[in-house]
Amino acid sequence: MAELLNGHRALVFVGGDGLGEAVVARLRQEGAQVFAAGPGGDTPYHSKPAEVSAVFDRAVAKLGGLDDVVNTVTHWWVGNPEDADAAVWDELSTGNSAAGVAIAQESARRITGKGSLCSLGCLWSAATSPELGLTGASKAVLAPLTKSLALGGAKRGFRANLVSVGLIDTPHMRHISEQRAKVAGADDAAGAFDRETGRVALRRGGKPDEVGKVVAFLASDHARTMTGATVLVDGGLLWT
Repeated sequence: MAELLNGHRALVFVGGDGLGEAVVARLRQEGAQVFAAGPGGDTPYHSKPAEVSAVFDRAVAKLGGLDDVVNTVTHWWVGNPEDADAAVWDELSTGNSAAGVAIAQESARRITGKGSLCSLGCLWSAATSPELGLTGASKAVLAPLTKSLALGGAKRGFRANLVSVGLIDTPHMRHISEQRAKVAGADDAAGAFDRETGRVALRRGGKPDEVGKVVAFLASDHARTMTGATVLVDGGLLWT
């Protein structure tokens, strides 16, 4: 059976929540050559906009060009917005907003013809909670940016899409759920993730590889008519 991404050259920006590694593994399984930037990858990446151009340079030098770029990085902060000091918002807006914009801009510049950008957003940009309001706000910039790049790149075959993830079952997201429960004043924070999945229509958290499969599909020719889309990978949580 032919892989979805044979011949594709992909740059993936990897964060610390476990999703980037799953995306890298799935793209490679589907036949892509992958250059990973971030923890355990081919080059360091610390979510600073000033780093982005050099990361692209290294990826192009290693792969000989780029067909796809994936930004999986999300910086999470849990707490009521009024309790955050300026440093919290500075970190979130730098890592999620400014660096995300820089990656998107550089993708549109470096992929000169047919190709794709996929950014990972989070459900809490659309349906937020008191404890994840600032995280969601810092990721919200990606939706209009994705649509703008999709419209601008359509004539040359450049596509841009956004994957909005919900409760994905990783150690990091389980920790986030426990933190949310504590901020909300729950008596027992242990098991918070499993309790939250009771609100999900499918009654379970997603698997990291399920996110990877969606990203691989969006990079493939099977999705060649999809651009400017926000794809929910949330088990129906937004609507329940």
